[in-house]
Amino acid sequence: LIPFETLERGARREYREKETREERPLIELSPSQYSDWINILRNEFIETPQLINRENVLRGELLHLVLSCLGNLSIQDKDECFDLARQKAGALFPYIKNLDEYISTVENLLEAEQFRPFFYLKEGRLYQEKEIIDPAGNTKRIDRLIITDKELWIVDYKSSRKDSQTHKEQIIEYMHIVKPLYPQLKARCFLIYLDVLMLEEVYG
Repeated sequence: LIPFETLERGARREYREKETREERPLIELSPSQYSDWINILRNEFIETPQLINRENVLRGELLHLVLSCLGNLSIQDKDECFDLARQKAGALFPYIKNLDEYISTVENLLEAEQFRPFFYLKEGRLYQEKEIIDPAGNTKRIDRLIITDKELWIVDYKSSRKDSQTHKEQIIEYMHIVKPLYPQLKARCFLIYLDVLMLEEVYG
């Protein structure tokens, strides 16, 4: 057995209850100015014009995607092209539930006589999303480039007619880049406005 006296070693310590903490006075904070809350709320909510612009941009991107899936419909099945568009849109825009609404808009475009020559080709070569490089080395992209024996068609889709002058200058720039590659062909430029399904030929 272990002797009792060996069970207790070291000096004994007495523990007292902690003294009551000294209470510190509360610090009064001055209320924020009303204008500060106005700025906070502005950052929290999207203003109506900005929201409308975002919706227009998204609409333009979706219509552009659907159109990019359309080859020469004289030899391609239109429904298969639309199925491909649905797959791509589902991967890129999974939160979009009304894609058929955009496909319906493109179908209306295809039924209009003025647009059919760009999608139902009788001859020539078609390039979709054709990348070109300007003299400065910058990459540009033509939505639809059609080359026939006599003519060169440059087609660009635009979400709306807003900034139409800028759109015209842009497509003329494309023409100046591509035309030297096909000097024997007549170059023509076309803008397709997706908000009103309107076609405009640009001269320059």
